[in-house]
Amino acid sequence: SLGVLRRRPSQRWSLKETYVLQQLPLLQLKILQRASQHVHSGGSLLYATCSIISQENEQVVDHFITQQNNNNNLHHWEPWSIPNDDINPQNLRPHCRTLLPHIHDTDGFFMARWKRK
Repeated sequence: SLGVLRRRPSQRWSLKETYVLQQLPLLQLKILQRASQHVHSGGSLLYATCSIISQENEQVVDHFITQQNNNNNLHHWEPWSIPNDDINPQNLRPHCRTLLPHIHDTDGFFMARWKRK
């Protein structure tokens, strides 16, 4: 995925744009939805990718929340804040975190977490 471009720059040319921007997020949303069905009350749900593009990250999270809301399941999930790293103090999604190669000296990663009520 695109999160490892720092170590594998040639991967940029091996991934098809339509796959990364359209098909992969749909697959990731299905996996997130399926995983959410197996979390018991009091349990946690973590969605993580090795990518830094919003189509695979924030947009998947937003679609998941929208679908949970449409299915009247949103009341089951409580965003579980991730401690702030002072990089983005105005974070509108405190339960989400993106690690960036040029800031965190790591590959690119994204994570979002919730607790089931």
